[in-house]
Amino acid sequence: MNWIETYHLRSSPEKIRELIELLPTMEDQLPSLKGLVRATLLKNVRLENSLLLMFEWESDLPLDGSRVGLLIKEYLSQFGLIKEDLWYLSACTFGQNK
Repeated sequence: MNWIETYHLRSSPEKIRELIELLPTMEDQLPSLKGLVRATLLKNVRLENSLLLMFEWESDLPLDGSRVGLLIKEYLSQFGLIKEDLWYLSACTFGQNK
C-alpha cells in the first residue's frame, strides 16, 4: 500500500532555517528506512514560520505512523508546534505520472 506521512511544523523563522540545515544530516541517525519511497522537505512560500516534512511509503499502513516519523515528531516538537497526518493514496489520480 502507498501512504504518506506528514509533519507540519510552526516555529520561528530562525528555527525553521536551522532545521532546513539540520534535517538532511539526520538520515544516518534514523532507524531502518525500509519501504521509504521519498522524503521531502517543503517550505511555505507565504509563511516563513511554516515547514512540512513528508514521507512517502510503500508498505503496510501503521495506524500510529512509522517509527521514523515518531522519532522525527519527537525531535521537531522541541522547535515548535507539530501537526501530524497520515494519508493513503486514493484510486483517483491524474496528471502526467498517473
